[in-house]
Amino acid sequence: MVNNRSYDFWDGQESPAAATLDPDFKNLVEVLLMNNPAVRPTLADVLGHVWMTDNAKFPVATDAECLAMYEERFKLTDTFHHAQTEALE
Repeated sequence: MVNNRSYDFWDGQESPAAATLDPDFKNLVEVLLMNNPAVRPTLADVLGHVWMTDNAKFPVATDAECLAMYEERFKLTDTFHHAQTEALE
């Protein structure tokens, strides 16, 4: 509620990407941003939310997959910084 009227966080998002977001994700964000702390979800509610538990829509990466993504990102970052250093020399 903003000024005693209903407020939809997504109404202010003009990015084309916002229109493609999953409705369950949007719902989770909306309830997390509620002004009144007494009606915000608990951690258990968040962890039980359909967006958090629907692994068919959002598969969870394994530890090995996360490590591989981290290593790839680190390698790209290291390459970028190395190129910047060479350019300055």
